[in-house]
Amino acid sequence: GRGVGGGAGGGGGGGGGVGGRPPLKNTPRGLCAGRGVGKRALGGGAAGGAGAPPPPKKAPPAPPPPMAEARARAEPRGVFRVPRPPMMWGIGLWAASHMVLFWSTRTMITAAAMGILALVGAKLQDGKKAALMGEAWGEWSSRTSYWPRLGQLFSVGAVPLVAGSVLWLAGQWLHLWRAGIPAGVWKWLG
Repeated sequence: GRGVGGGAGGGGGGGGGVGGRPPLKNTPRGLCAGRGVGKRALGGGAAGGAGAPPPPKKAPPAPPPPMAEARARAEPRGVFRVPRPPMMWGIGLWAASHMVLFWSTRTMITAAAMGILALVGAKLQDGKKAALMGEAWGEWSSRTSYWPRLGQLFSVGAVPLVAGSVLWLAGQWLHLWRAGIPAGVWKWLG
């Protein structure tokens, strides 16, 4: 049948244009396109059949950056000596501390979602990188660890260790002024 916007197979965006005009490009069939509204958007039309759009193709994963394989073959430096995904572990630790120390329904939902997304997402990214980079990722993952290696904490270098400590203390200090709740060492120092 014809959709409200005209065109075979119903759809102002994919099967035909509006008022005899050609269809809009890059507009999925069945969505609003110009002034026409497809049958699918109005709840009509069956899935499949003649004139139905093909199922969407899965987009290929984003390729690794150009220098990723060379960097993966290099010796780990800085915070990558402790955990392989340092930022994700930072978010995970933030989530855990807030769930343990500041219980509320809102905090539990937000912190749990962020912690799970960060740590499970980082583990899933490891699998994706292994598939895309092959042997180079295998070399990198054999020299680094998904799980934090606290014994390597002081091997990151003086600059990351001092800068990270200063930022951590400043963040705790700002916590009082932004959230109204003393955090970390400032909770005991007043």
